[in-house]
Amino acid sequence: MHCFGGTLGPLFIGLIILFGGCELDSVLRYETAEALASQRFGEDDRMRVNISPGRVADVEELDSTFNVAAVSSGPFPTITFNNGTTSSQSLTLTLGNVNSAWTFSPLLNALPSSERKAPDCATDALETRASISLATSVPSTVLGTTVRIELELPPCAQVQLHAQPAPASALVRIAIIGGLEGDRSFLSAAVVHAADLGVDYVQFLGNVAFLADDTVFGEFETTVQGQGLPYGVIVAPDDTFAPSDFVQRFGGSDYVTEIGQMRWIALDTASGELTDEQLAIVTGLEERRPPGIFLSSIALLDFGTTEGLRSTALGARLVEELASRGVLLALNSGGPEHTQRQFGEVGFRDLAGASAEPASIAIVEFRRPWPNLTSCTTSVDCSGNDICDRGFCRSRCAADTECDAGEGCSAGICSLTCSADADCAGPLPSCGAGFCEQDPEIALTLSRL
Repeated sequence: MHCFGGTLGPLFIGLIILFGGCELDSVLRYETAEALASQRFGEDDRMRVNISPGRVADVEELDSTFNVAAVSSGPFPTITFNNGTTSSQSLTLTLGNVNSAWTFSPLLNALPSSERKAPDCATDALETRASISLATSVPSTVLGTTVRIELELPPCAQVQLHAQPAPASALVRIAIIGGLEGDRSFLSAAVVHAADLGVDYVQFLGNVAFLADDTVFGEFETTVQGQGLPYGVIVAPDDTFAPSDFVQRFGGSDYVTEIGQMRWIALDTASGELTDEQLAIVTGLEERRPPGIFLSSIALLDFGTTEGLRSTALGARLVEELASRGVLLALNSGGPEHTQRQFGEVGFRDLAGASAEPASIAIVEFRRPWPNLTSCTTSVDCSGNDICDRGFCRSRCAADTECDAGEGCSAGICSLTCSADADCAGPLPSCGAGFCEQDPEIALTLSRL
């Protein structure tokens, strides 16, 4: 356990508990979220499911089929299944808190070496063109934000499912709602307004302590998911939940997910501190051009004060790390007014919540988030050695030598190499980190209720 750049000893942990410090809360929330995101099951625990971001609610074996229940806690989650057995496994995934219009494209990978517990799985060989049976349906649920996915897991293999809009989608719209401050009328009006605008997802920036009551929380879920909208909540300093209770209800606030080629980064900054593990979520990302959005509950530029990260050095470093990794917008819950500040290319927006006059919410739009490539559902839809990667046919690789002339191997996919935008053309016109790519367009607007 690391906090403030060092290891917390038992005495220090005891002092934090004794004096009610919230620094430990962020550590407990992080560790609870990590534990709930993954579960082993099957013969000798040779199978494993992980969801990011989200939590695994239950795994049940019934008539040679595994029923997995999971709940997403962020937009466009990735669900990973590892089958460490030497036989195919039938599985039904019931996934809650997602948009029923989203699609799920399977990506078949070699089983990670750490998962090869069966002797017959101790190999890197994998038939990447193997067909993965995938059937998605929408159960008859009251809230309408649950999908059911039936799939067959090949032996000794990993299958990833990444939620995404249909490949033809040219626009993704997410509503960002500032602090709710216990105002149920504002909550209802904001969610209905977001639904009227046709958003895909609703993100709340904390101040949800009033949702600790089970009855009120049930009304909250009915209000949001009754509109067919999935949602996420970032923990704020005033959210006085027990750490495990917050995670059980809303999931973790530390994660990175992708919307097309766009990064969506969230960190639990409610304590005014960051652990080494949290900072590594950002520093572990590649430095590349495709833009990103960062979410927190406190104003990052107010570092060195009680309103932001308490450490001036840590706050300045985080801001610089975000800028170097293509983040264009950093959003947090603000005071009674919406404010905007700039640091280099990063725009910092403090989004007012229920107390704002006039009441409004923020709408983030991503245009052209998907490369204009051949769409697919599985690798069988692709020609040659191409595989289906998140809804598009791409050439798979392990090294540059496996790619065509002028291409290099980037994250297991053959991509055109470049040194400037002029080297790129067609559906991937921009040069970022040495490879041609397509930059999504990001726009943020305020919409009055």
